[in-house]
Amino acid sequence: MVVRLSGDLPDGSPFRTDDDHEEQTDIGLLTARFRARIGAVQLPTLRTLHPEVRTLIARAERLEARWSSSSFASEYLSPLKTPRERRRLQFINGLLLIAEQFGQGGYLRTEHRNIRTHLTFGGATVECRVEYETSGAPDTLSVKLHGSDVARGAEFSDTKGSRVEDQLGDIVVEVARIGVDIRRWLDRYDAQLRERLAQEADERKQQEDLAAAAAAEREQRQVAQRRLTFLLRAANNMTRAASIRNMVASVQGFARQQGSLGEDWVKWALAAADSVDPTKNGDLETSIRDHASIAPRSDRGEQ
Repeated sequence: MVVRLSGDLPDGSPFRTDDDHEEQTDIGLLTARFRARIGAVQLPTLRTLHPEVRTLIARAERLEARWSSSSFASEYLSPLKTPRERRRLQFINGLLLIAEQFGQGGYLRTEHRNIRTHLTFGGATVECRVEYETSGAPDTLSVKLHGSDVARGAEFSDTKGSRVEDQLGDIVVEVARIGVDIRRWLDRYDAQLRERLAQEADERKQQEDLAAAAAAEREQRQVAQRRLTFLLRAANNMTRAASIRNMVASVQGFARQQGSLGEDWVKWALAAADSVDPTKNGDLETSIRDHASIAPRSDRGEQ
């Protein structure tokens, strides 16, 4: 049987630790404070059943009726039929009712006769095993509290001078203490997780910024290379145009000396010079315009 209780502690609960200073209080002092707050705790009788326990008993009685004529009938006796199981069920029922008194909810899950109680105080789950000892006195009932691997557990059992029912107040206090321990651990874990996630986000942002800067620098180098290539081609074409004009001037001088001049050829040659001259065909304007639009600030003389 597994009992789970869930829910936040209500205002006025003796186990609340709303005070900022109390959250930092030593767990031993908190335990003593809890014990002083709750006072004496008595185990309720089975006359008052928690709804989940009532459902469990009804289910067990149906199973008992179903298997009553089989050889397994003794394995399916209602927990109310044997003193041992009745006592254990009364203790679990009492834990549920007491937890409900502190504003908790609860439900049961059964696995035949395996009984485990999970109590949640303030959002932290404490496993509570109510079992009979397998060694020693057969009727010795023990209560073992486990706080996962993050909180120190506790164990109570029948002794010659005291039964676990007499130790119920201490058990409830220890459940609360373990719950506080677990919750504090969870708070620290959450804080560390948030810090790690924030750090990872910052690192990703830095990497993205570096990648963006590298991409921008690479693009700037490519643009600069394309601009330089265009400029060199324009300068080369300007030299070619000047060479063509020089040649035409030389041909005109030679033709005048010879008394003949090919005017059509001269027009064609000068037009050819203009077609490659960047100052005539618009390439120079394009180069200047592109430089003004894509050059870095330092290249444009800006501050």
